[in-house]
Amino acid sequence: MLKPPSLEAVEVIRQCRFEAGRLFLVEERLAKPLYAEVKRVLEAMGGFWNTSAQAFLFDYDYQERLLAVLEGRENLPERNPTAYFPTPAGLAASVVKQSLGIIGLRPGARVLEPSAGRAALIDAVRDVRSDLVFEACEIDPFHRSIWPSVVSPSLGRTYSPFRPRPSTTRW
Repeated sequence: MLKPPSLEAVEVIRQCRFEAGRLFLVEERLAKPLYAEVKRVLEAMGGFWNTSAQAFLFDYDYQERLLAVLEGRENLPERNPTAYFPTPAGLAASVVKQSLGIIGLRPGARVLEPSAGRAALIDAVRDVRSDLVFEACEIDPFHRSIWPSVVSPSLGRTYSPFRPRPSTTRW
């Protein structure tokens, strides 16, 4: 478990400006150790600094989880304990665009994502085909907790107990 944020870092983060998928730091210049701690907390929550946006960017709705960590109701997630590297939304959309037309799935077909991460591929498929049923596996509980509600939570942690039915397509 990562060390919880200090009261000083919590106060700085509370003063930040929150917008959809972005967290803008306070205007004042932070002392180097305090900035390092704030950065550690935001990166542990899945954010990354984007210089052109001058903000930490998140690929999920991070505010509720971050608030829970700041209030001490949740621990900081371990920093990439499963060597997770997110699929960029643009890449996911490109992969789906090239493959779904060929597959020709019938409405209601079950689609399995065996290593879902934050479900970028599922989101991309759903944008094109909302008539499919999505099931996914992901070992990291933090990533599972932010999946879209259309993903069946029945599989959850591991792929091994899953027995595909003929109507399940893997990509």
